Amino acid sequence: EKRRVFKFRMADGRNGEKLAGRMTFWVYHLTDKDELSLDINGRQVDRSVVKRFPAGTRRGGLLGQRFEISLVDCPAFRGDNELGLTLKTIENKKPLPYMEELEIVVNN
Repeated sequence: EKRRVFKFRMADGRNGEKLAGRMTFWVYHLTDKDELSLDINGRQVDRSVVKRFPAGTRRGGLLGQRFEISLVDCPAFRGDNELGLTLKTIENKKPLPYMEELEIVVNN
């Protein structure tokens, strides 16, 4: 169980108000039975606000899971940010799951 980090740049420009939009990312070679813990800038993201779907064919047909989090449920972004991923279920997985892409859409 080791935390992996995906670094990204984004300032949210908030003055206390919530952002509208969505954060989406894909973790390949991950099954729906695998447990993945998420944090943003070291703050744990509650599992109840994370939507999870099979990756589908949109990303070249690779097996995996797509994760979506509403920006309302994210802590403030600070310029240099980290998405932390900790795989809780590793049982001789080959190939190892990996996250390849992060997409953030902010609505006005």
